[in-house]
Amino acid sequence: MVSARPHYVVFPKDLNGFSIDDQYFVGGSGLLVKPVTRAGVTEETVYIPEDQVNLSLASKSTFLNFRVVKVYYDYFSHQTYRGSPKGNNVTVPAALHQVPLLIRGGSIIPTRERPRRSSPLMKHDPFTLRIALDKESTARGEVYLDDGVTYDHEGGKLVWRQFLAQKLDSEEGIRINSKDLATAKLETTQLSVYDPKNEYAKSIEDVRVEKIVVLGLASKPSKITVEGGANLAWEYEDGVASSDRKQATASVLTIKDPRVSIAHDWTIIVAV
Repeated sequence: MVSARPHYVVFPKDLNGFSIDDQYFVGGSGLLVKPVTRAGVTEETVYIPEDQVNLSLASKSTFLNFRVVKVYYDYFSHQTYRGSPKGNNVTVPAALHQVPLLIRGGSIIPTRERPRRSSPLMKHDPFTLRIALDKESTARGEVYLDDGVTYDHEGGKLVWRQFLAQKLDSEEGIRINSKDLATAKLETTQLSVYDPKNEYAKSIEDVRVEKIVVLGLASKPSKITVEGGANLAWEYEDGVASSDRKQATASVLTIKDPRVSIAHDWTIIVAV
């Protein structure tokens, strides 16, 4: 079950957000929700916080606090909203058919978008990855899967993956990859051993990523490939980059059906 996390839990040092009780984050996903609770409104105010990062100095036993202004994206329209060093209130659309839902820059949201009558029918449905780049063109997300019926996950029959987007070292562009997270965090799983090729993982080997949406890319790509594989089809809509200061519609890169497995390691290179 995913929890609703109030603002002061996510940002315990942001004094401006202590009194906020009408917006919340969805678990650790990076989704920020502002429910509409008043009749007849067409827009709402959402508080955009800043990040506080503590950095230690190698030559001194002291810490410096840096305020990092984050970018947020409207989940549906891809409009960007930006905070300030002291936080910022922004106005977002909230008509009858709209719930203010923002993605925090630096997040990767995995979704299944085929309409179904029940969740068990989604077992073999493909995934969409929505990548919201932060100002450094990085993002991170996770997906956890098990059969949802038995307790076989206690014996290691599960899939727990990390998705990561990072800048390329030698050129402009980004690298998107998927890695096994259960093995890396074995001590937190209460499992004595874990096999990435367990029975459940094998049962969903055919479950693929059918689309990747990247928000805030700095410029149009020249080529997109699966590492060690073929070129991929894609579309690009021009817009502002994650590092820009403007509040406008973000650039949107849509990678079409890369056909990489949700249960396997893979890397996609977006060359600019």
